[in-house]
Amino acid sequence: MISNLFHGPCTASAAGSARRSLRELCERGVISASIVGDLALAGTELITNAVQAHATELDVVLTVRDGTVELAVYDDAPGRPSPRDVALLSTSGRGLRIVEAIALGWGCRPAGSGKTVWVSFTQPI
Repeated sequence: MISNLFHGPCTASAAGSARRSLRELCERGVISASIVGDLALAGTELITNAVQAHATELDVVLTVRDGTVELAVYDDAPGRPSPRDVALLSTSGRGLRIVEAIALGWGCRPAGSGKTVWVSFTQPI
């Protein structure tokens, strides 16, 4: 099953729209309640990275298949995200480290004029 969670301008409000769509899919039984929080957190981090990279367009797609859930965020900004080492008291820069800690895996692939950053989780049965 593939679900488009968001398509439109790359703004901070896109994260809220994507989270609402995730909750709706959870309520319909498409994704497990046990992973919806982590999916929402990872999605928010990836969308925030796109906003900070000055992307103008954004697509957020959820794919559920064979016990795996993949959340993919396409943006049209150049460059590729990478985890950073930040100072202890820094108030930003930990997003991809958080994603690494909670997800089964994540990565980035070129797509059109930008990239798609994806994160995957195991879907409990």
